[in-house]
Amino acid sequence: MNIFQTLQYAGYILAAAGAVILLILILLIVALAQLSKIKKAVKPKAVGSAGAASAPQPNIQAGISGEIVAAIAAAVASLEDEGVSYSISSIKKAKKTTARQLRGRPIWGTIGAMESTNPF
Repeated sequence: MNIFQTLQYAGYILAAAGAVILLILILLIVALAQLSKIKKAVKPKAVGSAGAASAPQPNIQAGISGEIVAAIAAAVASLEDEGVSYSISSIKKAKKTTARQLRGRPIWGTIGAMESTNPF
């Protein structure tokens, strides 16, 4: 087999591969068109007042912004496992702790004492 016959054989293989790729692309286009028709035909369910009433509403202290509530809700949602559901019952601001409430020490002194007295 000489070089010209080898190149001709390679050209046939490339043409066949191109035809297969073109056929696959046409099939994908047809499949996506059918999926878009199906998606347009299916209408999403509207959540009415019954869906909103069944969800428990958390007790949120005044002064806490909606962004903080959303961040807490996202953190709780990230903890959910399959088949386990959590809900937020209330959100309150934490009480500020003073140095006197920590046995007369500043917070860093208390943490240092705790770390140095923990057992190995």
